[in-house]
Amino acid sequence: ILIKTSKLPTIDIILWGGLWPLLIMLSVVYPVLYAIPGADHGHMNDPVSSVALFSNSLEVRMLFLGACFTGGAITVSLTYATAILSAMWRMLLEAGGTFLVWFFGLLVHYCVDSGSELGEAWSTWSYLELLGFLVVLLGQFIYGGFLQLPCGRTASRAGAGDPSDLEAAKVTTAEPSSQNSRREEGRLEEAAELERGARGGDQASSGAVSGDAC
Repeated sequence: ILIKTSKLPTIDIILWGGLWPLLIMLSVVYPVLYAIPGADHGHMNDPVSSVALFSNSLEVRMLFLGACFTGGAITVSLTYATAILSAMWRMLLEAGGTFLVWFFGLLVHYCVDSGSELGEAWSTWSYLELLGFLVVLLGQFIYGGFLQLPCGRTASRAGAGDPSDLEAAKVTTAEPSSQNSRREEGRLEEAAELERGARGGDQASSGAVSGDAC
């Protein structure tokens, strides 16, 4: 909605989308976790212990930087996908990313190393996971207008189920017409000024002729 209707710059949305969760975590979540009793030096989460672990472990610092880089790249990519395409395509990309992670785990387990922690074996619940993924895809395709159910009304074009896309389409179609109308008004004003100038020139020449006659 902020991208399509409010016309906010994409980079601003990315920055605000990262700043507000950071402020909420620092001002609300971490104090609450510190106040709750737990196994981390008597707290559910001890920030002092986290800072010490971060300072003394190169592996933790590398994992932190990697998580920040990958998370930032995913956020920027999805936000630009929403700005250029639509929110429906963002949902499809997110669902596709989840499927790729799951497929990677199965591939590692059955093709690389069955004992690896990165792998995942196919189980009875895997059928339910696959069914849930297909339901998500089906819902997005119906919502976006790619599929049409025989028992219900759906959008007639792709992406029409997204209200922000409709608003963006209205703005896009309204802008050229308004520009054309302004150009036409400018041409009419120029023609009127030329006509007034021509009339003034005729009046001046007729006055000069009458003066010579006198």
